[in-house]
Amino acid sequence: MGKTFTGQLKKGDSYEELKKCIHVSILDFIHFTDDDVCCRRISFCDEKTGKKYTDLMEIQILELKKLPQKMQGEEDIISWMRFFGGKSREEFEDVAKANEYIGIAYEELQKLSADQLKRLDYEAREKAVRDYNTQMRSALRRGARGKLKEITKKKLEKGMAAEEIAEILEEDADMIQELADEIRKENTSTHRMTGEVVIEE
Repeated sequence: MGKTFTGQLKKGDSYEELKKCIHVSILDFIHFTDDDVCCRRISFCDEKTGKKYTDLMEIQILELKKLPQKMQGEEDIISWMRFFGGKSREEFEDVAKANEYIGIAYEELQKLSADQLKRLDYEAREKAVRDYNTQMRSALRRGARGKLKEITKKKLEKGMAAEEIAEILEEDADMIQELADEIRKENTSTHRMTGEVVIEE
């Protein structure tokens, strides 16, 4: 609230240009338990004398749980509280029909809700496209790596070193060495499973 109040002024502005700042707290629980007042205004004042410090800052507390039974000709603030506390479409619509300004707010709320659904739908489609593209790129990379590994294996069987293979294929030497190490581990594992004795030079 303080920032909202002081943020009105720009460098060089006079304090006289400050406008009233009202902080509204809408509570879905009971904070003041000693009474049934559902709407109260709190001002800054001296605790000893009760004298108000300023008319420019005010806090309004709305306790939705204290709303009384619906009455004819009730204050606008009570109608707004009923709107804020609505739990179903029917409740929103009933209050909106009884108050012109709340009706306008309800129409805007419906538009915002529709826009939100459109945005969520758009984001879901975008995510699906991104996921698909990522999966495809990953599959292509796996396929390319698999092909390169197959070629590397054949070259190794011909007695070529990893560095030579990398130079011939014009590929990164570290990657070819990694593939070569994988191939040797797989061969060692296969020979162990079949009981063959492997003597590496």
